[in-house]
Amino acid sequence: MSKEFPYKTTQDVPAPKELISQVIGQQEAVSLVRQAALNRRHLLLVGEPGTGKSLLGKALSQLLKSGELFDVVAYPNGTEPTKPIIRLLPAGTAQETAAAGSSSISHLLLLFAALLAGAGFLWWLNSHYRVTSGELVAAIYTSAAAAMLFAALLFASFKLKPSAGAKPAILLSHKRAAAPFVDATGAAATSLLGDVQHDPYQTGGLGTPAHERIQLGLMHRAHGGVLFIDEIGSLPAGVQQELLTALQEGKFPICGRNQTSAGAGIRTEPVPCNFVLVAAGNMDGMKGMHPALRDRIRGNGYEILMKTQMPDTGENRLLLWQFVAQEVRNDGKIPNFDASAMGAFISCAKKLSKKKGMLSLRLRNLGGLVRIAGDAAIADSSQFTSARHVYSAFSHSRSIEEQKQGG
Repeated sequence: MSKEFPYKTTQDVPAPKELISQVIGQQEAVSLVRQAALNRRHLLLVGEPGTGKSLLGKALSQLLKSGELFDVVAYPNGTEPTKPIIRLLPAGTAQETAAAGSSSISHLLLLFAALLAGAGFLWWLNSHYRVTSGELVAAIYTSAAAAMLFAALLFASFKLKPSAGAKPAILLSHKRAAAPFVDATGAAATSLLGDVQHDPYQTGGLGTPAHERIQLGLMHRAHGGVLFIDEIGSLPAGVQQELLTALQEGKFPICGRNQTSAGAGIRTEPVPCNFVLVAAGNMDGMKGMHPALRDRIRGNGYEILMKTQMPDTGENRLLLWQFVAQEVRNDGKIPNFDASAMGAFISCAKKLSKKKGMLSLRLRNLGGLVRIAGDAAIADSSQFTSARHVYSAFSHSRSIEEQKQGG
């Protein structure tokens, strides 16, 4: 332990339990995320890649008080088959509802068992009266019993016959009460907004009912929690417009999005999607963002510019200790850093910032440096990662362009 560093190794650094406390160097952003969680506000995070935008989104979902979560179930619509009915059930009860809807199968098994028992009874009846009263009486009694048995089974089969497609389809079932975090980065329109599957068997009673072909969108799965979309500006303008509609209404119907598909004519009742949107991107990507969607976030949330560097102070150096300790624990394979390794790591963070008196906050690059240095320590069979491993890793962690410039 040195005067500069209060720890001997990163193993001694206490681990924050909350994700929000694991975000380093973004004090203003952390403060606004806490406010957003308290009042369910949307966020637009703008900054360079690898500065902790997705971690802030996950932290927001952890801080959110989850609203009332529902299981989402689809039922067939007897009057309008192309408009399936959507029902909301208390979280965790959808499986019971589906089981109740499929109980007719067990009834049919009972009918089959009754048929076998009836056949056995008729055989015994015929054998008994043949011996005691002759074949004519046996035939009369057996025929009468068979007719009554047939009528009883026919009546029961009509009563217990399941209606086609009557079984409800479970679209969403919650197994825990925590607010969901859904990462929709790079998702296609069908994945984000929902879709109805194509059905090639539409005639002859072979087709799958419309309500069983519904695919819930990621924004519906984020109901009550956080929907995170990085590179928001890369989404098509039409998809951003529909995302805006979902934000405004808090619900959105699901329809078939492929015009050549059998699902194109299917449209459900509106499905709840009351989520907190965390949109992210870089400055160039903001040019592709729908102005109305951005105004919606600004009117009911915060725009946050992510920092790429922080002052080189003793307090911020301790934050780098915390960061390295987190990366080592998350990796689970590399050894802890000793004080010499942390001194070297801080020196590398200063170089990466490319500005005097500053430390880099490009966490993705710093995390890569931690893992490469740890790999070097493993190759040396070292108990701890030391300064020489960090400097070796720094020389190997340069990009292709940097390696080309350096020769």
